[in-house]
Order: sequence, then structure tokens, then C-alpha cells
Amino acid sequence: PGKDYFTVKTSELKGPVKIEVFTSQGQTVISDAITNPSGHIEYSFTLANMPGGVYMVRLTAEDKVLVRKLILE
Repeated sequence: PGKDYFTVKTSELKGPVKIEVFTSQGQTVISDAITNPSGHIEYSFTLANMPGGVYMVRLTAEDKVLVRKLILE
């Protein structure tokens, strides 16, 4: 659980990566794309203006999709 700021870290994805954060109802609140030639991602973002609850983070690369749950207090 967190209050405002979150960081997603992974070494599982290479190449262009789309990062999305969405609510439990499926509403996208963050959408970003990064290039990632090294395979190591460290992406920070804030949900300071969002209501508390469960959010999902989805990272999509050409060959893999990672989804993680986060809880905003």
C-alpha cells in the first residue's frame, strides 16, 4: 500500500514499453510509453489526486504483458 508516489521496477521487458495505470473499474488514469533497450525499467508516478482504492499497473512490450495490483490508501 502507498499514499501518493509509486515506482514500478522490472527487468523482464525489452524494447518499447507501454505503461498504463487504471482503476478497478477499468478507467485509465495514466498512459505513457518509454523506450527500454536495456531491459531494466524504473518508472515513478503519482496518484496524489486520485481517490483511495485498488489500481492496476499494466506494462506491455512486444512479447510480454505484466500486470501488478497496487493499493492507494
